[in-house]
Amino acid sequence: MAVGDVMGTDPGPWWFDMDGSGTKSRRFATKTAAEEAGKAFKTEYERGPAARQAAIDAENAAKAADGLDASVLAAAYAQRTGQGR
Repeated sequence: MAVGDVMGTDPGPWWFDMDGSGTKSRRFATKTAAEEAGKAFKTEYERGPAARQAAIDAENAAKAADGLDASVLAAAYAQRTGQGR
């Protein structure tokens, strides 16, 4: 596998490889969505160490949020931005 390569089987879910060693990204419902996200991730990953770390951090945050209720995410965002007071 290479960074950005898609993993999964029909009917899904699908992931892309985050490090060339098979580390899975967040889940995608369609192969096309995983391919597009994998390409974008790979582009950032190849820009250099700072961009690579930012891409990894963003994807790990998305993985952590995967499957959470939208209201939980909204409350966390509001708290982080000081709007939840």
